[in-house]
Amino acid sequence: MIIYLEGPDGSGKSTLSDALTDELITRDMPVIQTKDGKCDIDTHPRSEYRNDAQTLIETFVNYAYMDTIFVLDRGPISDVIYRHFDDYKPVLNEGQVVDLLSLLKDKVKVIFCDNDIAEQKMLERGDDNPIAIEKHKEITNCYRNYMKFIKHEVFDYTRTTAPNFADMIIDSLKEE
Repeated sequence: MIIYLEGPDGSGKSTLSDALTDELITRDMPVIQTKDGKCDIDTHPRSEYRNDAQTLIETFVNYAYMDTIFVLDRGPISDVIYRHFDDYKPVLNEGQVVDLLSLLKDKVKVIFCDNDIAEQKMLERGDDNPIAIEKHKEITNCYRNYMKFIKHEVFDYTRTTAPNFADMIIDSLKEE
């Protein structure tokens, strides 16, 4: 099972990832937390471990069918979005990502972290990604448009706390 977090810089992915992981541990559920793609699902264009398309799909499918819950902070959606703003090509194209997530719909819970103060939070914490800083509004709009094609939940930390949202998400896993 994968709980897959996406959204622009400053949107609450790391905060929610920590809350989800803490709650899964509290409930004695097997969990592996990954941050910023630092795992076998690596789409960062400058990483020496960046997956090719076949490896990315195989690894994503393998994670989805494991008994362990992977809390994945970023992946192929961010790769598609951010590649619109730099000179790199995404590992998977937009349609392939939608198809992969549709295929795994019962094994992947996509959470879109979205709020109207993400840019402010990103700047307050001193992010240094020039594209994220210069193009934050455009990146956020790309996410919002793209997420219309993917079944997802929305986490907005201006409306609820990360622990409360994590509790709700984990409860929903039991119902599925």
